[in-house]
Amino acid sequence: MKSKLGLIVLVLFVVSFSIGFGAYAAVKYSLVINGKTVKADIKVINGATYIPVSALAANLKGIKTKVDTKTGIIRIDEPKPTPTPSAKPTPTPTPAPAPAPAPKFITQTDLPYTINATNGMSLTVNSYSASSSGVTFNFTLTNNSSVSDKGETMTSTWELYDGKNTLKYIDQDRIFYDSLYLRSGQSVTGNVNFRGISNPNAEKFTLYGGLWQYIDKEDFKIVFMI
Repeated sequence: MKSKLGLIVLVLFVVSFSIGFGAYAAVKYSLVINGKTVKADIKVINGATYIPVSALAANLKGIKTKVDTKTGIIRIDEPKPTPTPSAKPTPTPTPAPAPAPAPKFITQTDLPYTINATNGMSLTVNSYSASSSGVTFNFTLTNNSSVSDKGETMTSTWELYDGKNTLKYIDQDRIFYDSLYLRSGQSVTGNVNFRGISNPNAEKFTLYGGLWQYIDKEDFKIVFMI
């Protein structure tokens, strides 16, 4: 609104200035506000141009005029700005708690221990024993997928490392051979045997393998304490 009042003053000044020098004294003036011609009784008196305040106020939004005939005061007021409400602060979402990390080493007290693959397969270590004469695991493999009936066992491809050597796979229970595919919700449990620990100072050994859902493989690694 200050720019509107400034416009009024500027119009009066420019027009008065021009006529004061007599450049356009014979010209009949018309009033144009924001590109719109406005009817107004414009007068030139002694070189000064006079524009009715009412004509300006009626065509400039928000400007109010009031004539007090008793006091002789003409008031021109701009509207008070409407305060813009401040935006409500967006609450910071509470992050979900991070899942508990998997134990670094697996001991007998951690059994049964289960790992779940994103492809729907899971492996549960029910028990294990390790010595120089051999390492034996009892595993349960489960197909938890609701859309695939092609979970695979593949336990014979897993490898065991004792910190010195990769221990040779020896054999496994027949059930792992007979189960070509695990259907949705199906599981098998049996023993898998490896050659004995070759490192007499070994305190742990590591099982490397993969959980297969048809052609989708997810690798795993489990470290066991002896």
